[in-house]
Amino acid sequence: QKEMSRSASLNRFPRNFSIGFTLIFLALSYPVLLGLQYHGLFFHLEDLWQDELFRLQGKTNATGDPRIIIASMDEDTGKKYKFPLPRPVHARMLDKLKTYGVKTTAFDVMFFDPMDKDNDQELVDATRRFGKVIHLFMTKAQDTAHGQVVDVNLPIKGLLEASQYLGYPNID
Repeated sequence: QKEMSRSASLNRFPRNFSIGFTLIFLALSYPVLLGLQYHGLFFHLEDLWQDELFRLQGKTNATGDPRIIIASMDEDTGKKYKFPLPRPVHARMLDKLKTYGVKTTAFDVMFFDPMDKDNDQELVDATRRFGKVIHLFMTKAQDTAHGQVVDVNLPIKGLLEASQYLGYPNID
């Protein structure tokens, strides 16, 4: 009987191991399942791996097109003007880029909510003066009892008309 008990526990080993391993893997991968506000061990490892791959590439990357300029809002800009940046800051940037001979500008900032009427108008006017400016719009689909409803977010009043193009951001 002792032999049968040992045989039965050996037969349960793969099942118990599989269940235990799966629970540990899920807890490490998706801690939100346990109510923890952490993205998971493997997500961070993936970030580290991507960083290492970029570091190892070194200078093997091809140089970018010198005709493309990226104007970014860094931490110092945020300290100076506060986030979200006032619309006149964006307007002055458009005017400055125009003096540099930039032909087209695409914003990676969404101007969906009106702020101060005069400041909004300043951005609208700068967009109109610049010409080829791409501002963002966004859609969000929702399933309802009556079918799928698509909500469209467009730029603030005046900016939609002043923009030559609209772009769609690829965000989740």
